[in-house]
Amino acid sequence: MQAAPKANYDVCVIGGGPAGLATALQLRAANSHISIVVMEASNYSQPRVGESIAPGLESVLQAIGAEHLLCEHKHLPSAGVSSCWGSSQEHTNDFLLFPRGRGWHLNRSVFDKDLATLASERGIHVCTGYRFKQSKYVQLNWQLSFTCEQAKANNTTNSEVSISCAFIVDASGRTAKFAKLQGSKPIQLDSLICIYSYINRNHLDKPFAEINPFADGWSYSAPLPNNKKIVALMTDSDIASAKHYKQITVWQNTLCNVANISQHALLPKQPLNVWPAYSVVNPQITGSHWLAVGDAAMCYDPLSSQGITKSLVQGIYAGHALSDWFASSTNESKQQALRTYANSCSSGFQNYYAKWCEYYKLENRWQSATFWRRRIFNLADLNPNHYLTVNTHLKNKHWPHLTNWQQTAVCETVDAAPDKPLWHIVNRLKEQWQKPGALKLPDEYIINVLLALTREGFLEVNVEKRVQPNVLQKVRQRYAHN
Repeated sequence: MQAAPKANYDVCVIGGGPAGLATALQLRAANSHISIVVMEASNYSQPRVGESIAPGLESVLQAIGAEHLLCEHKHLPSAGVSSCWGSSQEHTNDFLLFPRGRGWHLNRSVFDKDLATLASERGIHVCTGYRFKQSKYVQLNWQLSFTCEQAKANNTTNSEVSISCAFIVDASGRTAKFAKLQGSKPIQLDSLICIYSYINRNHLDKPFAEINPFADGWSYSAPLPNNKKIVALMTDSDIASAKHYKQITVWQNTLCNVANISQHALLPKQPLNVWPAYSVVNPQITGSHWLAVGDAAMCYDPLSSQGITKSLVQGIYAGHALSDWFASSTNESKQQALRTYANSCSSGFQNYYAKWCEYYKLENRWQSATFWRRRIFNLADLNPNHYLTVNTHLKNKHWPHLTNWQQTAVCETVDAAPDKPLWHIVNRLKEQWQKPGALKLPDEYIINVLLALTREGFLEVNVEKRVQPNVLQKVRQRYAHN
């Protein structure tokens, strides 16, 4: 891998995770004349949260010539997933019965570094230890600045590095640093967090990933390479605070009861880690000479076991889009390449959201519990011809499942349309959250947001429309003249 970047490139990829590296590899395979640099903030030595991958990863890696990276001396084959989801009786999805091959428990640090090494071997400049700082568009080129982490650590006077490029790929992860600077506002689906640690694997442990729901969320455990095992408690951030799940004793006791893991085994050698695991989507994932990919575009619930696969697939889509973009001679054809990419991502997100809703509905043992009430929806509970009002008593209180700007947008839209039915509110929010060229959000998502806010008391449902104050004033004036 390269120690320092050059001054000019055709494409700069911000972030050297699976999405960014897949983008670079696919683009390199399509056009070897395009110069590409991948700027990664880490040096791939820090631990990264492992992931259990459902069958299908090998065929995705094959598309970019990287299937050989999956080998048993680095990663652990996965036999399947065992869970008590939707029932007290345990059931298992055995991956040996799947036609698309076996699953994997990945060592993420090793996987990402191997993918970066492969990219470097194929002529892509991969520079580690450079953190994105800022950008500006000048004379048809992007000017970017990065902080060299090593120089900063050594108190070197000049720790900043500048790069010029024609196109930027934001693969910076869920922070979406570059996309947010371009005005992209993430839409949050929930507030899920993962409270986890690593323990030693027992020889009696099953070769499966295990998922077990409980009133406040669900537990997850999976074997990892090097005789380790990840054990996690998944819940919402506000529930974790209220129930003290970040405290080691509470965490241990809960997992002993839920996941049937012994108290002795649950003695992590390090403090508990907390990792944001909420689903989020950035509607604006393309713009003038840039696109976002992977978690910078959308993050999936870990329950899907599709996070890394999704990132790789999107990277391949992005690589194709970039190849078409550079091959295009007109602005319209360049825009069409980006629209095609955005449409592919839209389809993927809509499929994910439908399955997310469907899977959470399967668990109905704790429907009245806060965690599950926030995820199990029935569209029939809201009549599209009914009307909404904002509960003024809760107007300034933040609901953790939404970003502040989302909640403000909902309240302002409802307030601005006192005589409009619910279906009108849905359409207005779609217009606000889906700018031209942005991802298409499912109607079900917006309706579920409104339904959730009514359940939490932020919105109130009315059968009859409210009379606007100005209309009421005109009526009074008319009667006064009579």
